[in-house]
Amino acid sequence: MKSESNIGTKVINLIFHLRDSLQAMKALYLTYDGITDPLGQSQILPYLSGLADLGHEIHIVSFEKPHQFKMLGDSVKKHCKDAGLHYYPQVYHKKPPVVSTLADIQKMQIVALALHQKIKFNLVHCRSYIPAMVGLSLKRKKNLPMIFDMRGFYADERVDGKLWPQDNVIYKLIYKYFKKKELELLKESDAIVSLTSAARTIMSKTGMTDNNAPVSVIPCCVDITHFDRNNIDISETENLRKKLGYTSNTLILGYVGSTGTWYLLRDMLCYFVLLHAEKPEARFLFLTMDDASTINSEAITLGINPNLIQVISVNRKELPLYYSLFNLSVFFIMPAFSKLLPLLLNRPS
Repeated sequence: MKSESNIGTKVINLIFHLRDSLQAMKALYLTYDGITDPLGQSQILPYLSGLADLGHEIHIVSFEKPHQFKMLGDSVKKHCKDAGLHYYPQVYHKKPPVVSTLADIQKMQIVALALHQKIKFNLVHCRSYIPAMVGLSLKRKKNLPMIFDMRGFYADERVDGKLWPQDNVIYKLIYKYFKKKELELLKESDAIVSLTSAARTIMSKTGMTDNNAPVSVIPCCVDITHFDRNNIDISETENLRKKLGYTSNTLILGYVGSTGTWYLLRDMLCYFVLLHAEKPEARFLFLTMDDASTINSEAITLGINPNLIQVISVNRKELPLYYSLFNLSVFFIMPAFSKLLPLLLNRPS
């Protein structure tokens, strides 16, 4: 697994493709993911803090879910202040669909432009497609170099996750719009970040990137110091086991993260049925922010005793201790087009 410090180094190297000198940069970082989201805390905040430690001036515009921001906003603000990061949280809107996203894009555009006029950034770093649309506008209007941190193939992920059902005319048009926009973003970016080498190969073979912009592969990562099991006191683990009702003989199967879209909840529960048949002492512990009723309902449908399943919401600070409970962990992901990237060449239009 990669550490965030390694991620920060790769991003710095990518930035240096855009500049001849090693001087400190003033960067605008745009993300539609909230910094108070679990993803923001694990995949965004650590490496931006690392870049700030190297002397770079980072300004973050993010869109925060109100319930998450209420819980963690103050602590994230303090972290950013201590790390030397400039943080401009905006409110994320989910409803009504499409319209709310368009309104958020407009808000991001206004905030980003105002900040650039005041600070005069050296570059804009865009995490995924929606922020990249704003970044592309800044590039075109202000000649601001742009990093397209694309992650995966966004539109295809939305289709495969059944978030944009293609039997719906509106979502079909949205999908086509984003695939067209994808090509613009790839062709006009000054640098591109991809999650996988397979995706980079696909983009090259299909001519999606033909402007000689460097494409860096930076996979998802983990802060291995934060999750170092050697930092967990055995007595703390044992106390937590007792608190949750587990005995010393309990075999704990763990799952961490979201359970919807591409993650196969039913299949994982079926796996647990087989495991429990072989190991009657087995229990299934979910660490997720998702609604526990969805998991429990699916378990009951499969005839699983609800007492064998436990669903707990845990913040990032607590995760290492809860991880230390696991004897086994599991996740099954949908064998979808967007997750099997080599098939991209053959996807029907």
